[in-house]
Amino acid sequence: MWFPMHLFFSVLSLLPYTILALPTGTGAPTYDEIAKFWHDELNITTLPPPGIETLSGDSLTCQILETIFQDLNIQPNEPQYEARRTANWAQTAWLRPACIFMPQTPAEVSMALKILTFFDSPFAVRSGGHQVAPGFSNIDNGVLLDMSKLNEITYINGQQTVVIGTGALWGAVYEKLEVYGVTAVGGRVNGIGVGGLILGSGLSYLSNKYGMACDNVVNFEVVLADGSIVNANNQANTDLFWALKGGTNNFGVVTRFTLNVYPLGNVYGGIIGYSNADAPAVLSALAEYQDSGELDENANIMVQVVLTNDTLGTLLNVFYAKPVENPAVFAPFYKIPAVFSTAGVQSYSNFIAGATDTDIPRWDLRTTSFLPSVEMYQNTLKFASEAKSSLSHTTAGSLLLAYQPISESLVEQGQLRGGNALGLRKARQTWFALNTGWWFPSDDKSSYEFPTNIMNQVEQDSKSKNLYIDYVFMNDASRNQNVIAQYGEENVGKLKIIAAKYDPSRVFQRLERGGFKLP
Repeated sequence: MWFPMHLFFSVLSLLPYTILALPTGTGAPTYDEIAKFWHDELNITTLPPPGIETLSGDSLTCQILETIFQDLNIQPNEPQYEARRTANWAQTAWLRPACIFMPQTPAEVSMALKILTFFDSPFAVRSGGHQVAPGFSNIDNGVLLDMSKLNEITYINGQQTVVIGTGALWGAVYEKLEVYGVTAVGGRVNGIGVGGLILGSGLSYLSNKYGMACDNVVNFEVVLADGSIVNANNQANTDLFWALKGGTNNFGVVTRFTLNVYPLGNVYGGIIGYSNADAPAVLSALAEYQDSGELDENANIMVQVVLTNDTLGTLLNVFYAKPVENPAVFAPFYKIPAVFSTAGVQSYSNFIAGATDTDIPRWDLRTTSFLPSVEMYQNTLKFASEAKSSLSHTTAGSLLLAYQPISESLVEQGQLRGGNALGLRKARQTWFALNTGWWFPSDDKSSYEFPTNIMNQVEQDSKSKNLYIDYVFMNDASRNQNVIAQYGEENVGKLKIIAAKYDPSRVFQRLERGGFKLP
């Protein structure tokens, strides 16, 4: 590194302002333009390093980050680069950023966004890295903002809230809160990042009782494209507060979330395994459960059929928010002989830890929604079973069907907490997902096409039966599903107006290219 290693700088006021930008069409910035930006916007008292204007594009942006932040910026020739670029859970999300910036404070995020905006540099933001879609939480070339050092977890006892950094993982959140006898509405797997889950709405085992994870946010701390740091809540920036509850990364970089917490002691839960031969019976039991069981807001389940692995078979994830052995609410499933069961009374953190990620490296998720129907369930199983042979040519080709019952109370709770951007229909429904796994990049094309064809059949079937619901659950959606468009015309219109207000230069549409964008 040939630039000076120690520069003294201070952060500008965190009030909103208009950021200096390069004149349109001027090409590479001159040394004087960089120096003006360096002094006026970054508030650095020294001069920029000599010769910096000879760099361009990603090289220029990354070298500026390297000069200012030193150890917080990782270049491709540094030892930790490989580990950080591959920190995403699935290899489908492994890309090669020009550099990786790891801020430790919102002020550092602010300065980085000023730099990225001034130089018109593409970037991506990664919270926990559980998103499998290429380019959504990683980037080829450009700058990756790795938020893992923003991992604060602070319980506010008198207010029954918790302040969580966007880079924290849900497993750490649950363990920290469990000491105080409380928990937050969050992810169903330990390794999921707080930021990505909440901004994608966030389905929880507690959602029937308290709504989606996004519905339980009290305050978002957000860095806008101009570098200003604002709070969005039910008193300040209320329009942005609403938009961030489902609007994902279209408005700014969220650095901290303040969430409601709720009392929770030991719970009943675990995984009950059945043979795949019993999958039709389990799906019939699911429909029976939805007729009555989900009226109990303490209960939550998910059914997963692993069609390509008879050893795993059909899995029922059961959860009950009280320490009651074998709750009566799950009676429809007790009639089916189980192959194994891990269900029992245990702490919430132990229950969540029972869900582990697979070692299959490449994944696609795809989802749709429909009203509960035994016939629909059996048809989804039929369509997928008939098509699964198409995966036989791929190494470790895997297909998992997931059925997630959604109650009316989940939708009601969101409305009671100020509403969200999701446009959810108040009705009992099922969010159905196809999770496809495979081993090698050479199989990417066929492995993406395979679930698309099955899902087309499922949606045609649900529409022909008048069961289709025009909603795509973002956290389970594939990269080419038009998620936000299905929030409804009115909500989409509001989101566009809010984005224009807080990001008039469309930085989060143009430069942060990954994620589900406003249509």
